[in-house]
Amino acid sequence: QTPSDHAVYWGQTGDNIGAYRFTATNEGFFIEKVQFDVDTAAEESDATNNVKNVYLEYKNKDGVTVTKSSTLNNVASVAFGFIGTDRPYVPKDGSLEMTMKADFKTKAEGATSASASADQFNFSLKTNTGTGTNTFKALGEGSGSVIDGNDTGLTTNRASTTDIVVYRVFPEFAMIAPSSTKLTTVDPVLTFTVTAKGLSDSRLFFDNQNVNSGSIKFEVVASGIAPAGTDANPAFTVRDAADSSIVDTGTITAATNATIHASLSIDFGANDTGKDIEIAGGTSKTFKIFLDTITSFNTPQNTTAGVAADYFQLVLRDETVYRAATTITSIVGWVANSANSTNDTDTNLEAGFLRQLPMAGYQFSAQ
Repeated sequence: QTPSDHAVYWGQTGDNIGAYRFTATNEGFFIEKVQFDVDTAAEESDATNNVKNVYLEYKNKDGVTVTKSSTLNNVASVAFGFIGTDRPYVPKDGSLEMTMKADFKTKAEGATSASASADQFNFSLKTNTGTGTNTFKALGEGSGSVIDGNDTGLTTNRASTTDIVVYRVFPEFAMIAPSSTKLTTVDPVLTFTVTAKGLSDSRLFFDNQNVNSGSIKFEVVASGIAPAGTDANPAFTVRDAADSSIVDTGTITAATNATIHASLSIDFGANDTGKDIEIAGGTSKTFKIFLDTITSFNTPQNTTAGVAADYFQLVLRDETVYRAATTITSIVGWVANSANSTNDTDTNLEAGFLRQLPMAGYQFSAQ
């Protein structure tokens, strides 16, 4: 029993990184020792550099919720021992839920992000390790028998927690519902908010020095065939919802070509008119995307001919890279904080860790 893989930020506290369900037959059991560690050697430093405290929450025999805390050792292992009435209790023919949480280090405490794709790791429950009671011990309530890491009756269906990826700061995306789904050049085809998930001392930059320093790449899901002499790659404009200033301009790539991925890429002026964006940790900014022309997608429904209306939709995929023709780039790229230098480290979306993705925009249709 565990939460989905997800991202965390430097200084985040009380994050649920895993949950375990223990079951017992024949008699109830008191758990007296458990141990967790990062199995992959290359990920150990990712955990020790970023995890400040680890907590276990569970219920004792009286049904009281107990919380125990500990810290990782230098090889990313943590053990918990329990005595007396604080012992986790697994009732006969019943179950016990044990939740694992963590606090993450701040910049001042030494947090790191070792690469553009940040630091990633998970914890494994150490059972069936051949190390006796060093890693796991449970005591039968009536018989007093000991279940340890060598016991053949001890089985695990899922040994590891969720995967965690640690960023300095990362974007959280949310859509805003449109007032109408009629396709026009006056109303935006997508309005969305980006929240900088991080402490107040962090900054999320969409920097136009390089597309990997600031970019958001949407897939275009649309019908429509450009008439002869009509641009098949219509232009678009992105505006800041707060003041309507232009954030980016560009053209949709292969908008009506079914053989490759059509895309609408916001690069904040790296290739066209636009501006850098800075979002302080814990705050949000809203953007609106407008089509400058809808000629390629403007055929209304024709019931006589049995033809449905053209439609247009933007989707932000949950993928690490976007493949358009022969180009492979990150779906979302940003800079976490900045020294106002082209040497600032770019940060890229790691697929599967932003829970609000994929984000499928509303479908607009010709009318």
